[in-house]
Amino acid sequence: MSLAEAAASWQGSPAALAVFLSRVTVTNGINEYRMSAASVVGIASDLVWRPTWRVAGGAQQLAAGLAARLGSAIHLGTPARSIEHDEDSVRVRTDSGNVTADAVIAAVPMAVLRQLPFSPDLPGYLRSAWQRAGLAHNAKLHLPLTAPATASALQSVPGRYWTWTAADVSGQVQPVLHAFAGTEEGLATLKVNDGPEAWARDAKALRHELSVDTGRAMLTTWNDDPWAGESYTALTVDHAAGDDELVAAPVGRVHLAGEHTAGSWSGLMEGALRSGVRAADEVLARWA
Repeated sequence: MSLAEAAASWQGSPAALAVFLSRVTVTNGINEYRMSAASVVGIASDLVWRPTWRVAGGAQQLAAGLAARLGSAIHLGTPARSIEHDEDSVRVRTDSGNVTADAVIAAVPMAVLRQLPFSPDLPGYLRSAWQRAGLAHNAKLHLPLTAPATASALQSVPGRYWTWTAADVSGQVQPVLHAFAGTEEGLATLKVNDGPEAWARDAKALRHELSVDTGRAMLTTWNDDPWAGESYTALTVDHAAGDDELVAAPVGRVHLAGEHTAGSWSGLMEGALRSGVRAADEVLARWA
């Protein structure tokens, strides 16, 4: 059942329903007609007040810190073009040569994973499960503030985006208004394909109590990034029973990781981290 079908039986305030649908579709990056109603039982869709934990300096600090510990073992700027695997080993082919190993963990976004060649090809049932995974459409906007502000958050219900100001590690509110938008329809309305200007004007009107510099707006998109192709995966009405287990299970020496393999934690950084631990445990248990 889609979220739209489930919402049709709502007997409460139409305004409250509009707010809820706007919030959860933005979060999940797909509209209520494609989103599975099961999506709203997860932690990413409820409206319970919770503390929000952030990584000082940005979440990229986690990846950078782990990479620093591995030193020259990390190959940056070296795209994996294909993966060959058999009973004895795996080979990752790159533009600068091949890497042979006992096992491989493919931890790339679902949109990229669908296009990554495997030889021999992975089972059809797995590729079918990949195709049933929904690709979320999201974008971020950052607007510099020209005057001090307090911590706050405000949703644009028709615009399908929300805005917030937040404190950093110093305890002071950052001089930035952040915004996060979702769904293909929402991004089209904000004209993100044309740049940040239209969204910046809308956000300035929404947050008229703040002093923002629209001329220095910074826009981040994912679906047009060839190394991402999506923001994350989403649970759609196409999802089939057992898909969560299929997309996370290893195939021979090929192991799979990424938020899309994290079941109920899919779509979250928490899911990505949990999948990495799970995949590492699999490799160590079978091949170490």
